[in-house]
Amino acid sequence: MINFVDYFKKNKKELQKNKLVIILGSGFHKQAFKCDENVLNSWSYLLKKLGSKQKLQSSLVEFEQIVYNTTFVNSEKVAKERELTLLKTAANLLEKEQLKSLKNKSIKHPVEIFNKNYVSDVINLNFDLIAETLLSPPNQKFKKRKKIEYLNLEACHTVNGINFWHPHGDILSPEQMSMGLRDYGKHIQKIEESRVKFKEKERKKILPTDWFGKLITHPILIIGADLSQNEWDIWYALISRQRNFARYKQFESPIFKMKGNCIKSDSDILFHGISNRMLSYEEEWKILIELFSK
Repeated sequence: MINFVDYFKKNKKELQKNKLVIILGSGFHKQAFKCDENVLNSWSYLLKKLGSKQKLQSSLVEFEQIVYNTTFVNSEKVAKERELTLLKTAANLLEKEQLKSLKNKSIKHPVEIFNKNYVSDVINLNFDLIAETLLSPPNQKFKKRKKIEYLNLEACHTVNGINFWHPHGDILSPEQMSMGLRDYGKHIQKIEESRVKFKEKERKKILPTDWFGKLITHPILIIGADLSQNEWDIWYALISRQRNFARYKQFESPIFKMKGNCIKSDSDILFHGISNRMLSYEEEWKILIELFSK
């Protein structure tokens, strides 16, 4: 059974050609804030701020319930308008916390993992732009995504040689942020379209340019993301990847994931660990920072 530490050390030169794709979750913020819960590192905390009365197993359903309840109480506007208001509120809350975090010098995000020598792309599941901002020159402004780019998988921010993708949207365009079931359902349709386009390009030996294609062809490192069943679109992409190499397993690049001391889950059959030892998240972060700093 391979692990990321051994793989990285053994394939260091190869990784400079076929670089890693990082899937980044809220654990990136949890590591920086430690025990402090806020809207950046806790989805349930954000939903509570938006007015959630009941914590549900599915955060997507929980958001839909907030939309329903606010529409029911204030029936002057339709559900879609209420949803947009909630998304703008969420973006505002996240932006305020982002600014506070960036000003606080005692908060240290582990940006060492974004080493352009080994990482080509980051699929950022967070709405904020902290990772990109910390890697950018002072006062750099990021462009708001155009409306047409909402379902365009080729829209990204390129910082320090690394492409940062936000498949669920970002705070620059609240109307494009995906927090409920309806939008996630739309994503599945677009990813399937992207899969078909990828297969066409693959037959013509054309390199992929969107995050789906990168996810298929590169080794993957999942950092700070549990990848729960709520992440339909990412799971759909990963399963499509697995099927793509079902007959040619020898050509499939591995997928590694931070696991910490958590109980084994069904996803473990797809993912390799960071080390061959049982480690805490804190220990795994320390190892990753050391590897990418060299």
